Amino acid sequence: MNKMVLLLILVAAIIILFVFVTRTQRPLEKIEYAQFTLQDIPAIFPQTPHQVDQLARETLEQAKKAIAYIIAIPDEQRTFANTVAAFDNAASYDFAIPVHMFSILKEVTNDAALRDSLREKTIEMSNEAIDLFSENIQLYKAIKAYYNGNAKKEQLTKEQRYYLDELIKGFVRAGLDKPDETRIKIKTLKKELAALSIEFDKNVNGYNKTIEVTREELAGMDDRFINSLPKSASGKFMLNTSYPVLFPIFEYCTVANTREKLWRLNANKAYPENQEILDTIIKKRDELAKLLGYTSYAQYDIDDEMAQNPERVEQFLNELIARTNKKEREEHDLLKTDLPESVTLSSDDKFYPWDRAHTMAMYKKKHFNIDQREIANYFPMQSTVKGLLDIYHAFFGINFKELPLSGVWDPDVTLIEVTSQENNELLGYLLLDLYPRPNKYGHACQSTIIPAVQKPDGTRQPALVLVIANFPKALGDEPSLLELNEVNTFFHEFGHALHAILGATQLAGTSGTRVKTDFVELPSQMLEEWLWDAAILKQLSKHYQTGQPLSDELIKTIIEQKNFSTGSYIQRQVYLAFISLLVFQENGVADTQKLTRMLSDKIRIHSIFDNDDHFEVSFGHLMGYGAKYYSYLWSKVFALDLFYYIKERGLLNSEVGKKYVQKILMPGGSIDPNKLLRDFLGREPNSDAFFKDLGF
Repeated sequence: MNKMVLLLILVAAIIILFVFVTRTQRPLEKIEYAQFTLQDIPAIFPQTPHQVDQLARETLEQAKKAIAYIIAIPDEQRTFANTVAAFDNAASYDFAIPVHMFSILKEVTNDAALRDSLREKTIEMSNEAIDLFSENIQLYKAIKAYYNGNAKKEQLTKEQRYYLDELIKGFVRAGLDKPDETRIKIKTLKKELAALSIEFDKNVNGYNKTIEVTREELAGMDDRFINSLPKSASGKFMLNTSYPVLFPIFEYCTVANTREKLWRLNANKAYPENQEILDTIIKKRDELAKLLGYTSYAQYDIDDEMAQNPERVEQFLNELIARTNKKEREEHDLLKTDLPESVTLSSDDKFYPWDRAHTMAMYKKKHFNIDQREIANYFPMQSTVKGLLDIYHAFFGINFKELPLSGVWDPDVTLIEVTSQENNELLGYLLLDLYPRPNKYGHACQSTIIPAVQKPDGTRQPALVLVIANFPKALGDEPSLLELNEVNTFFHEFGHALHAILGATQLAGTSGTRVKTDFVELPSQMLEEWLWDAAILKQLSKHYQTGQPLSDELIKTIIEQKNFSTGSYIQRQVYLAFISLLVFQENGVADTQKLTRMLSDKIRIHSIFDNDDHFEVSFGHLMGYGAKYYSYLWSKVFALDLFYYIKERGLLNSEVGKKYVQKILMPGGSIDPNKLLRDFLGREPNSDAFFKDLGF
């Protein structure tokens, strides 16, 4: 090779390298969130580590200037606008948007380097938030000066007064009234806990272990499922712990050994690496609570919720156990009269953990003539989404329009525009990321990227919301088909999304789903109930081949069997709620598996606790929800009370829908949730509908 050729190759290499570096290091386009447009959406999400660094740096600089400005205002010149609203805009809008976006983007991006950068910056920015906002003593003094001074003279709206009162309570709960030495310890603990929580989630979402099985070991599974599985080098089928694999195997695979092997794989997700992390989090949260003046982290965590204290939560959960014991025993006695061939109960009349779902599915198939895989044929993804949007269109008085989207983290992500029927006002944009892939968040959730806010001039700043799920992908000529539980999940997450989009308040800190944790699941759980109405099922279902809806007879059977397993379902939820509550009891639990075994033996009396079960180290709700997993059941009580109120007046009644939006969704977290419920129902809420609906 002559020198000229070598020179040309070298020049070409330099050009390629320059282009690559330029592309990967290009600055992120600056987006003003309060004026973002449809065209801005792809640019909101950084695509390289360099862009992440740039956005984090600019966000932090902006936040520091905003907080410094607030602190510098003379106390006699303080107003709600220049002190409290300015704080809300700096903390809950300008700073919170990129931090929340970093946090959720790291759960969905396909780029490993970007994912690592986002994780690093999420930790860094969370620590900065502690310094700037929640532990900033000068900021606290500034807002407290306004609270004790000009706030008593200024004419504040009810929303402003409620926000200010809750803000001051929050600062006190955070320990800003404590001595300097104590506050330093509190700040350090919070930063350590933020990093540990992110590491915990990383280990769960990065769990990619599989088992290999032969086709014979997949007996009972249909060709559609089997053909969707990847194969190993040896030609065997690979099973992972994603929902589209896990649930069908547990329900339909007739080979007990396959179910057991997959169960053990899932029961040890992120074990043992997360065991030490969880143990450390429990100890540090207990230490934090005591520094803040509470006897336990559970007491601290529940103190500002609807339930108010752990004792009330325990009373609530124990009542559920007492009310469901008889129903669960009846279910168990019925199931064991007709066990599948591959299922054997233990000598003390209990199910092995990998057998209950299979027994339930086979019983329903035989005695109710219901096979969820057959029902899935009536819920292809495309028509199900359209049907769901048609229902919300009628009830909420809003329009949906799918728009083209490119340039985000995955080509399967879709975009929906949400507008008001009344005046065509833009309410928000909804991103849907619905299919599984490696390293993606493994469950289903909703995340608000940009909150909806009512501007001072009466116009609305639209929301940008993301819904994540892990539904089966289309396979060949066959579309993505959803089982009823997956359709139910869709309704649930859309409930959160609509809460986020419709709940526009004056202050970003109370917008949409930024409500008390034991209230936040109400809108999502209430919308799940639409799925169990005969007319809604008829409207929503559409066979992917024939286009026909579910038959009236099948719909009747589906609804009849809804309550078949409510006893065991509620007891499992109570079991999870008690884990969440008791790991954070006074001094923190020392042995998490010992606790889960004790609770299982006490609550799930017909289920064997296996020594190989380390479920709690992948129980992600212990991070975000802390001691508050009870919130799902607590909210369910109110959700059913509201649902039956609405059903009596018509599930597609737009007038009731308008009232629901105005009284429940639109106020977000700007009004005490107890008042929201009373205002909507015209009475005190109660649990009558909850127990009646569950068949008790």
